[in-house]
Amino acid sequence: MHFTNALLFAAAASAKIIRVDVGKDGLTYTPNDLKAAVGDEVAFFFHPKNHTVSQSNFKQPCAPLANGFFSGFVPTAPQDAGLSSFTITVKDEKPIWFYCGQADHCKKGMVGAINAPATGNTLGAFVDLAKATNSTTNLPQGPVGGELDIKKAGGAVTTTTVSANPTGSPDCYTTTYKTTYTSSGVVYTTDVVTTVPITKATASPTTPVVVNGGAKLGAGALAAAAAIAML
Repeated sequence: MHFTNALLFAAAASAKIIRVDVGKDGLTYTPNDLKAAVGDEVAFFFHPKNHTVSQSNFKQPCAPLANGFFSGFVPTAPQDAGLSSFTITVKDEKPIWFYCGQADHCKKGMVGAINAPATGNTLGAFVDLAKATNSTTNLPQGPVGGELDIKKAGGAVTTTTVSANPTGSPDCYTTTYKTTYTSSGVVYTTDVVTTVPITKATASPTTPVVVNGGAKLGAGALAAAAAIAML
């Protein structure tokens, strides 16, 4: 028991943050082939115009993994490039596969992997499967499974940070998360539970999140509203 705790403590102490740029160099993640240890954090930084980070499995590269992470759509103006981020924590050494859920970006090869094998189910093989896919599916609600930090350049910055863990059934998807809204140095926090049917779509629905008694658009919902306009 003490030995296990010591290992966990050592992993936490040596954990690092790995940066990935989303859409900086076109329809790609930079880098798209990562090696990460247990406890490491992978921070995805968004660039124009509008992308997602969506977890999938190897055989279905352009479809969401049950209980996987999903950033939601993150529309990004040129002046805000590289400011907003979605961060996940690596929990084990198994391969992690992800894709962009915007339009046909996945089919065009906008996919990536963490700890992909060197042989067999490689990143290259994953890319080939993605390009052979006929459609892209997104979760109806985001963000889930990670921490989304929305930032804008210049002036007063209002940052909404959302972390969530999804649960689901074959026909519905429930998200429980805590929303922290910071404005002018004042922090407001609320717990939110949403249950929505699972549907195929290329954008998340617009769902208001109530913060400090007032309705505000959650990061994923705000992104979804602008998904079409920023293609």
